[in-house]
Amino acid sequence: NTSRRNTVLEDEQKELHLQNETLKHEIQTLRLSSFNINNYQNWNAHQVLSWIMTLENGRFKQYEQTLTESFKEEGIDGSCLKEIDRGDIKGWGVALFNDKKDLAKYIQNLVSQQNIYMPMEGAVVSGGHYR
Repeated sequence: NTSRRNTVLEDEQKELHLQNETLKHEIQTLRLSSFNINNYQNWNAHQVLSWIMTLENGRFKQYEQTLTESFKEEGIDGSCLKEIDRGDIKGWGVALFNDKKDLAKYIQNLVSQQNIYMPMEGAVVSGGHYR
């Protein structure tokens, strides 16, 4: 009787784990859909981290704790993203070469997507030309 009860409890635990994983995936999908990537410069550290966690269905999840600590230590937020390079990413504790390379590429793509049509900081637009 005890072994049958244990089996039932194990099955329930497996089902709850599966439901939990499904909910985590749905939350990530919702987070990704709620990001205004054109406004990344105004993201706080949590929003930057959440965006990274949604990339490739959570590929960078293994770095969540170290990224959280590094972002807090270094004051990283969306306004910093345009200055980030692979060295910074390595300093955040992203260990694998391909992870550093790909995360840097994701950040570069995010930044360049908005900056294609933006004047340089401090530039004054007059008559359609930058002075």
